Amino acid sequence: MSDRQGKVILISTPNGRNWFYEQAAKASGDEMWLYQHWPTWKNPLITEDEMRQAAATVSEMDFRQEYLAEFITKEGLVYDNFTEENIIESGSPSWHDWDIYLGMDFGFANPTAVCFMAVNNIKQQVIQFDELYVSRKSIDEIEDMVIEKLKSHNLNRAAVKEILTDPAGNAAELSSGISPVDSLRMGDNRWHVSNKGSEIAPGIALVRSFIKTADGTRRFYVTNNCRETIRSLSGYTYTKATQKYETIKEEALKDGIHDHMCDAIRYFFINVFNQNKWITEVPEQYNYGIDLHSRARVVMKRCQTCRRSFPSKTPKTQPPYLCRECNGEQ
Repeated sequence: MSDRQGKVILISTPNGRNWFYEQAAKASGDEMWLYQHWPTWKNPLITEDEMRQAAATVSEMDFRQEYLAEFITKEGLVYDNFTEENIIESGSPSWHDWDIYLGMDFGFANPTAVCFMAVNNIKQQVIQFDELYVSRKSIDEIEDMVIEKLKSHNLNRAAVKEILTDPAGNAAELSSGISPVDSLRMGDNRWHVSNKGSEIAPGIALVRSFIKTADGTRRFYVTNNCRETIRSLSGYTYTKATQKYETIKEEALKDGIHDHMCDAIRYFFINVFNQNKWITEVPEQYNYGIDLHSRARVVMKRCQTCRRSFPSKTPKTQPPYLCRECNGEQ
């Protein structure tokens, strides 16, 4: 640029306090640079309703970075929005009113972590009502312990809709030659097991949005008997940058102390509440005589009866909750 008196334009969404932050901070006070800050709300195509909807679905940290274009330091606690307000008295959910899931992070020398989750699909609310955190136990022993935990809440194997695990659980164990996932699927209990690969950052953001959204709504609660979960969520930290200009990745520290239960929780959320899978927009169709600037937002809901997805133009928290076929419509 110096040879040809050229110009440079640097455009980015903030991503921690990296080299771009340093350059932006310098440009904001340097007459040689033109510094512009454009948060989402300045976009004339974005409505106030869309901003409110975003604030109701993402955490405060993610809202400030992605929508307000603020440089957020992603250091310290991963779930800094997890407080006493997310902790409730212990209790047992009814499988008639709640969907029951298990999140599981496999281990042996390292602990195996299991979170027992109750989901209200209408309210999009999650309560973790129990936990399992054990070392040096076979998958068969863990199954027995899970069944006993369920019995203590007047639940049985049939109440559990699915077990959500780490995709690494598909790898065969050296001792048995069978993967933990296959053991769960082929054993006497015939568990339904799902696990899909996902980047860590979207999973963390999703969990954080349930702990507390930018508008202050909390949708994830942990009962006070889940001591290991409370300890893990309260002590889970980010990996520290080792160099001054290194981007602070949104990846939590694998300290072997706080990460196992947090991983189990993340596997549950990323499999059950996959927002990219269930939310979409109808593409604009060019048709003479129709307002080309109108866009209809369609939310994909799960039918409370058949569990299949169906399109709806109302928010997830509002009816209908049944697909047209289960509702008796043609």
